[in-house]
Amino acid sequence: MVGYSLSGNVMSVAVFSKVPLVLDFCKKNFSHLQLTLAQNEKGLKSVLRDSEPYRSYAVDLCHFPGSIEQNFLQLKQKKLILIIDADKIINPAIGDKHNIKALVSKGDHVGNICFAVESVLRGDSYVSNKIIDMFKGVFPPELAFSKREIDVLYLLGSGFRPGKIAEMLHRSVKTIDTYKARLIEKLGLADSDELYTYAVSFQNRYIKIESLLGLEE
Repeated sequence: MVGYSLSGNVMSVAVFSKVPLVLDFCKKNFSHLQLTLAQNEKGLKSVLRDSEPYRSYAVDLCHFPGSIEQNFLQLKQKKLILIIDADKIINPAIGDKHNIKALVSKGDHVGNICFAVESVLRGDSYVSNKIIDMFKGVFPPELAFSKREIDVLYLLGSGFRPGKIAEMLHRSVKTIDTYKARLIEKLGLADSDELYTYAVSFQNRYIKIESLLGLEE
């Protein structure tokens, strides 16, 4: 996680990640900023308690220090830059809401990550092409996957049966079966068995940011 704040004419930065390479990257590429580095939950909690008005927070979602579910809620109203592992999938449209200002992948070129940070500091937004391409690779836009279909796929991969999914989404079991049939057709799968196998693989790669922000429907 990288937090930026203005202190006079100096931009101070608090960097939090469990990955030493992320810290080294920040030291190298943000050397013109005032850096504070930490790699554990103690350092994270210290910054979350800090009254310093950080301008934005870049969060290493896959290697967050401490309990991400508990601590991420405290960032809910902050300007967020989300950084995900190269093999993960996140919905690019999530950047249109929830105060998320930038989405980048660790598979992005260094310049893209730096540009994302600079964009947010300027008051702009940014989503890298790699994030967009990863999502389109799973959900081609021409097939018009709905949010509810993606939700059902994720929940199937999480081990929930149609009856429980119907209860969770406040829909009938018949409606969930309809979503399943649409998913099988759109994904080019043979049957429900293939759908469940696909769903498990998908769930392991998909970052459902709404759950981290406590925004589940």
